[in-house]
Amino acid sequence: MNQPFTVTLQAVDRWGAVDTTFQERVFFECILGVIPVASSRLWNDGVFSDSVVIPKPGRKILLRIRAGGLSVARHVDVFLPKPVAQDWERKAERLLRARKIPEAIAALEKASRAARYEDAEIERKIARLYLRLEKFDQARIHYEKALAISLRSARGQGTTARP
Repeated sequence: MNQPFTVTLQAVDRWGAVDTTFQERVFFECILGVIPVASSRLWNDGVFSDSVVIPKPGRKILLRIRAGGLSVARHVDVFLPKPVAQDWERKAERLLRARKIPEAIAALEKASRAARYEDAEIERKIARLYLRLEKFDQARIHYEKALAISLRSARGQGTTARP
């Protein structure tokens, strides 16, 4: 979503051969109410390529491309980008500023999942929050996870341990 992706077209004649003389202007439109956009790109030996941005997420969005009297339509799926660990950590920081510790823990647990449970610092943050809530068993579990991740990292097994 809101990320350009490349559309490549090839002009062919009725026998299936590449039509290197085709030079019609290309228009993009989709069913999300986007006003048809004319591309400023030109055809090159029967091939056209340009970037398209679809501003809203959705499944089976109809993308229609017109050139001259010809038209082609394809359904595309446009997804919101998956949050990464840093996105969840930032959310946890905002929640902590609002003194919402359980919600911050939940956000950090999502950060840990996004980091494939291999970021020792995230586990330490979770443990410290459980300590603040006096949930010592939960704190111990996350400190042990942080230690295990740090040990694997020290042994060079490719996991993440931040200083």
